[in-house]
Amino acid sequence: MATKPTKTATPSRSQRSKAQVQQEFGEIRQETEAAREAASAKSVEIEQRQAAEVRHTMNSRFWFCRKMPKRSARWRRSRLPGCKRR
Repeated sequence: MATKPTKTATPSRSQRSKAQVQQEFGEIRQETEAAREAASAKSVEIEQRQAAEVRHTMNSRFWFCRKMPKRSARWRRSRLPGCKRR
């Protein structure tokens, strides 16, 4: 006859007082807040650098756009698709 497998009891965690648990959670909370602040400071700095780089690129590439004369509405309408040019 086959024997039934017996369940072995897993050792339970040692009992900790409420004060110990709260202290550990407080430490974990402080560590995560410090990590968030460091990460957010880094991300803000990266975003600022990227924005400055984009502004610089746009200013250097499209400097001629500011110097071009503004076209009249009549000129713009004549460039629409389907318009007959005279």
